[in-house]
Amino acid sequence: MALEKRGLTPVEILRDEARCSICLGIFQDPVSIHCGHSFCRSCITRTWEGLTTNFSCPQCRETKSHKTLRPNWELANMVELANVIEAAKSLNLQQVREVEGGENLRGQKLQSRRL
Repeated sequence: MALEKRGLTPVEILRDEARCSICLGIFQDPVSIHCGHSFCRSCITRTWEGLTTNFSCPQCRETKSHKTLRPNWELANMVELANVIEAAKSLNLQQVREVEGGENLRGQKLQSRRL
């Protein structure tokens, strides 16, 4: 996979795939449109604001005469999973730092007692 060659972790790959091509942020309330591409609901709604026909995909430019927004539950679950993994990773790193800091302090205390 091309993303793995760039040295990204699996979580980074997941988050990179979970980005809206309109706002470039992590999907918020993702929806799929007529061509199968997905966007944040608010992004595609703003993009199509004022249109009554000829709804064009911002990514591939495929056009339909009527607006179709389908909730993309699988993508929403993937985004949520990426957020949970990142939060757990962050929490784990914080705990490791606290433990390492505590061990270092104990080591320093032992050394000062020996002097």
